[in-house]
Amino acid sequence: MIPNDVNISSSSVQLFANFDSGNMLRYERVTSSISAPPIPINSTETDTTNTNHNQGADTGVSSISHPLPKHDIEFNVWTKRDCEGTAKVNGNRSWFYFGIKGGHGKCVRFNIMNLNRQARLFEMGMLPVFRTVPGHEKWSRIYTRPCWELNNEDFKLSFIHRITDSKTSITYFAFCFPHSYEDMQILLNTYDTLYNSQLANHYLERPSIQINGSDIYYHRETLCYSCDQNKLDLITITSYKGITKGREHHFDRNLFPDSPHLTKRPHQFRNKRVFFLSSRVHPGETPATFVFLGFLDFILKTDDPRARLLRDLFIFKLVPILNPDGVQRGHYRTDQFGVNLNRMYLDPDFEKHPSIYAAKSLIAYHHINNSISPKPILSINDIFKDFMVHEKSTSLIQNNDHLLNTSQIQDKSTIRQTHFHQETRFETKTMSDHNIYNNSTLEERTINAENRPFFIERTENGLTSNMTTEIDDIDIQRASPYAFHYVNENLELHHDLFPVVNDDDDENEGNLRNQMKGNEGSDDEDDMFSSGQNNENGVQEPKSPHLSNPDFLKISPYESGIAYYLDLHGHASKKGCFIYGNHLPDDEQHTDNILFPKLISLNSPHFEYDNCNFTIKNMYMKDRREGLSKEGSGRVALNKHFGILHSYTLECSYAVGKSCNAIPPAENESHGGRVSPPTPCSLPPKFTIEHYRDVGKACALAAIDILPGRNPFTRVAHSTFKTLHTLRDYLKHQIRQQRNKMGNSRTGASQISSVTNNRVKQQQQQYLTRVTHTYRTTNNLATTTQQQQ
Repeated sequence: MIPNDVNISSSSVQLFANFDSGNMLRYERVTSSISAPPIPINSTETDTTNTNHNQGADTGVSSISHPLPKHDIEFNVWTKRDCEGTAKVNGNRSWFYFGIKGGHGKCVRFNIMNLNRQARLFEMGMLPVFRTVPGHEKWSRIYTRPCWELNNEDFKLSFIHRITDSKTSITYFAFCFPHSYEDMQILLNTYDTLYNSQLANHYLERPSIQINGSDIYYHRETLCYSCDQNKLDLITITSYKGITKGREHHFDRNLFPDSPHLTKRPHQFRNKRVFFLSSRVHPGETPATFVFLGFLDFILKTDDPRARLLRDLFIFKLVPILNPDGVQRGHYRTDQFGVNLNRMYLDPDFEKHPSIYAAKSLIAYHHINNSISPKPILSINDIFKDFMVHEKSTSLIQNNDHLLNTSQIQDKSTIRQTHFHQETRFETKTMSDHNIYNNSTLEERTINAENRPFFIERTENGLTSNMTTEIDDIDIQRASPYAFHYVNENLELHHDLFPVVNDDDDENEGNLRNQMKGNEGSDDEDDMFSSGQNNENGVQEPKSPHLSNPDFLKISPYESGIAYYLDLHGHASKKGCFIYGNHLPDDEQHTDNILFPKLISLNSPHFEYDNCNFTIKNMYMKDRREGLSKEGSGRVALNKHFGILHSYTLECSYAVGKSCNAIPPAENESHGGRVSPPTPCSLPPKFTIEHYRDVGKACALAAIDILPGRNPFTRVAHSTFKTLHTLRDYLKHQIRQQRNKMGNSRTGASQISSVTNNRVKQQQQQYLTRVTHTYRTTNNLATTTQQQQ
C-alpha cells in the first residue's frame, strides 16, 4: 500500500512493489542511450545520469519482435525469482507486479529484463495489465502490443504506457490480472456480512416453512494456518434443506485451529454430497481466482432457480487460496520453500505443506461422512482415530451439538487469548515436566497450544489427559466411557463424538515445449514418463499414511461423499480454457468423467472441450525442472486414493481463447428472463476478468446439467444432441473408437469384464434414482406444507 504522506511531484518518478503480491527486485532509469546502475526498489532517487549501457546492443539475442513507438521515460526492471535471496531460490520468474508514482502526461517504456521464456504466450496476443488509482481503477490490458527478445537465458519484455490521470494518481502494472491475499480477505469479509445469517434454528424447528431470499447457508472458518501464519479459509455454502442439529466434526487435531472457541464447525446435512473447489496452489496463476469468483457468485444467487437447485443438491466446500504465502510474497509457482505444492498430494506433510495436508484431510473426511452408501462401509473413526486424540469409540453417535452437564473447573487454570498468530496459552498451576506441541519448559509454566485444545478421556485405569493436570474436581460422571472430550475457551468440558457412516497431447507439443523452454503451464511441465510415485533418494517414512488408506476405495465413486473435485489454474503455453482429467479404464465411468467438461463447453463460449486431456501420459509425466510426477497433483492423487470420479484440473490461458463456441439457447429461457442469451460466435477474445468468471459459472451449471431433467434452463435440449442420453452415447462411442485405435493392451480396456461394466451401470442408476427421489420428496413436502398454509 502507498503511504499517505508520500509527496509526489511532477519531476520525480518512482517505482515500487512493497505491497501484497508485489514483485520487483530492482529497477534502473535509462537515459537516451545509456543506463545507470540498478536502483533498489526502496530508493527515492530514480533520476540518474552516470550511465554506460547501450540499450540496443544486447548480446546473445536469438529473436526480437517489432519496435515500440517513441517514449519519454524508460526503465529497466528485474523481477524476483521465487524464493529470491534464500537457499531455495528457483527459476520461476514470470510474475511481475509493481507501481509507478509520478510521470504525469509522460509515455513510459518498461523493459522487464529477466522473465521466463514466454515467447509463445506473447505471440498468442498476451498483454500485461494496468490500473490507475484514482482514475482508471478497473484492471485492463495495456493498449499497445509489447515487443520482446531473448537474451541468453532471459526473456526481455518491453511495453509502453502513457500516464494520463491526475498528478497524484498511482499506476500499477502486472503480468496478469492480480488478486492478492489481502484482496481475498477483504472480499470474504464482505461475504461474511452479506450471507452469514443465523437461520439454522428456524429451519431446524420449522423446516417446511421457507423464508424468501434466505435459503443460503454460508459458513466461513479457518481450515489451518500457513507456514507464514496466513489463514487458509474454508467456505461452506449450501441451502438449509436437509440441515441437522449435528455439526461437522473436529476430526483432525491439526485442522480448524479456531474451533471451538472462536468458530463452530458448520452443520451437517442429510443426503448431500460435496463439491470441492480450490484455487491458487500456484500463486501467479491469477485467472484461477476469477474463475473461482464467477463460480462463487453464481451459487450465491438468490433469484436464479439453477443456483437454488445447486445449493439444494450439494454442499460446496471452497478454498480460495491454497498457497497464501506464495501469493503474498509475489511468487509465480512455488511456496516460500521453493516447493510446487501441486505435487505433494500423495503424502503431504502438515509441517511443510499444511494447506495440501488440510485439503486432502478434508476430502478424506467428506468422502466418508457424506457418503450416500446405503450400508456402513467405513467410519471416520477408522481413519482418524489417531488424530482424534485417543479416540476409543467404535460405536458412535451422530449429534455432537450439546454440552455435557459438567461442573466448571475451579482455580485450576487461567486462560488468555493472544492475537499474535492466533495462539491460545494456558497457564497452569500443575503440569508435567514434558513439553506440549512446542518446546515449552517446566520453568515457563506455559503450554503453547497453537489453537489445539487439550483432551481428557476415560480409560481402564481411570482418567488420562494429553497433559498432566489435576482433574479431580472435573465432574464427568455422565460422560460416555468411550467419549472424546475437549475443554473450550470458557473452560467448559465438551463432548465430541463421531458417527458411524451408513453408509493425447498433440504429438508436436513435446517438441514445441522443448523449443519454448520456460513456457510453463501449471500442470504441463513434463519431460519424461513415470509409471510410479515421485522418485526420492532413499525410502522415506510416510508423513500422512492415514490419508492414503486403501480402505477409502471400498466406497464406490458413485457413493463417495465427494461428487466433484475441481482445482483451478492458469496456463502459459495453450490458448483457451480446458480441463486436465484422469484416464479411467471403465467405459461407463470414463464417459461420466468426460461428460462434465463437455457440458461446460455447452454453457460457456470460452471453454475448449477439444483441448481437454484425459490421457494416461498426462497422469504420470514428470516435471522437467522439478523431476516430480503429476501423480502427486491433486486431480491424480485424489482419484488414486479415494476413487473420485470427477477429479479435474481446470486450466485457463493468461492471454486469449482458442475459438469461440456457438452456445445453444437455453430451454424455457422466455420464463422470467433469468438466462443470458446465447453468445454469437466470433473471433477468440483476449481474456478479461469477465471471461474467466463466465467459465466459473459454466462449471457450476455443468454440475446440474449432468443430472437428467434437473436444470430447468438446460442448453442440452437445443444442442445437436437434444438429450443427455444421446450426448452420453456419443461420448461413449468416441471413447471406444479411441481405445480401439490405440489398442486395448495400452488402455487396459480388455481387463474390464462385462460384469464390471454392468456393476458400474447399476451404481450409476442407483445414484441417479437416489438423487431424484431425495430431491422430489423434499420438494413435494415443502409444496404440500405451503399449500396447506
